[in-house]
Amino acid sequence: MSANMLEALSKLAAIKQLDKEMIQNIILESVTTTLQKRLEPESELEVYIDDLSGSIKVKFQSLVVEREEGLGQISLTEARGEYDPKAQLGQFIEKTMSLYEFEPKLIKTIQKIIQDKIRKLEDDKIQNDFNKQKHTIVTGKIKAIDDFGGYIIDIGYTDALLPLDEQIENEFYRVGENIKAYVVNIRSGKDGVIIILSRTNPEFVKKLFEAEIPEIFNGEIKIRKIVREPGIRTKVELETTNPKIDPIVACIGPKGTRIDSIRKELHGEQIDIVVHSDDMEKMVENALGITGIKRVILERNHSASVIVEESDKVMAI
Repeated sequence: MSANMLEALSKLAAIKQLDKEMIQNIILESVTTTLQKRLEPESELEVYIDDLSGSIKVKFQSLVVEREEGLGQISLTEARGEYDPKAQLGQFIEKTMSLYEFEPKLIKTIQKIIQDKIRKLEDDKIQNDFNKQKHTIVTGKIKAIDDFGGYIIDIGYTDALLPLDEQIENEFYRVGENIKAYVVNIRSGKDGVIIILSRTNPEFVKKLFEAEIPEIFNGEIKIRKIVREPGIRTKVELETTNPKIDPIVACIGPKGTRIDSIRKELHGEQIDIVVHSDDMEKMVENALGITGIKRVILERNHSASVIVEESDKVMAI
């Protein structure tokens, strides 16, 4: 591990949007912890980054011995030849080494510790970002398709997964295309944590309505319930807190632009606007959305029987 490794980790920090100073602290702590287990307390271990070379340096007191047998010792010959001509056995000599000068096995141990700590730091950041963006819509670019048909999507701060079971049937995308989806969950796996997205969740439709219709966003119209058959039909039950506002007119928008924008995002999925009513019979009529209803019979088990004109039977079903 040298200046090149430090540079590589700094680039990694920038790509993953991790704090560079935290990465450097992880490196220094990992080296210190590993070497402390092999050195005596009187070694006065110090690990630092050399500002001139950009490499990791290790400074410690080495005990002068006849023949060096391990870390923290220095042979009398080396001590007199490289440090102090008057060095004596039992004396401590301050020794400074670059990290790459240590045995390869020790360096690999340190690298593994650093990798594990950086992975944990990255997972913590993803979790924190997820907490900020959960239950929102994100836009990203499809990077790849996994072995199970899921889309791997770059959403800026990390990669996210749109699994096959969260995709709308008969909706297909290519690598490189942009896509919108709803942040539903976070999943831990062997490669760390990953954000899970959905395009089938009813909340995805709700967020589209909030983004497209100001009266819903500011609370003048409330979404009471959404029933969805992804890719086919969605019914949205609305209630207005302002009697001057017609929920259907507000959602359709000028020349149908608002509702058309939502349908376009859902690739033509049928959207029915249902106006809430405290009158259950009226509510059933509104939900069916047909005019030829002769009678609504409310059953005891919270179901209803509806008698309609023969010509409206298919539409009602």
